[in-house]
Amino acid sequence: QWIESGPHLMMFPKDPAALSDAFTSDFSLGEPYTMFPGTDFAHLMIPASGYYGEETTLSPEELLDLLMSPPYIYILAALVLLLASGALAGGRGGSKAGTQLA
Repeated sequence: QWIESGPHLMMFPKDPAALSDAFTSDFSLGEPYTMFPGTDFAHLMIPASGYYGEETTLSPEELLDLLMSPPYIYILAALVLLLASGALAGGRGGSKAGTQLA
């Protein structure tokens, strides 16, 4: 079985358990959520425009306006804090050999 979803960003924390306290696991809310909570494969899913199948095209200016408005500005601020604290690790394809971002 495959999980199919639209455009999104995934962030893999060094400690997957940290996500369950900070983010919901409900993917239908249209906000970042934890996928596979409570497992070693838990990661943060950040839906982008078109994630739910809607056809949306934003200009760069519209995208910037969107990202600077609530709730996205709060999500960006939280991600910056998580990166600065070293709580998130980057990588490709969920590899455990990710590159440390902070």
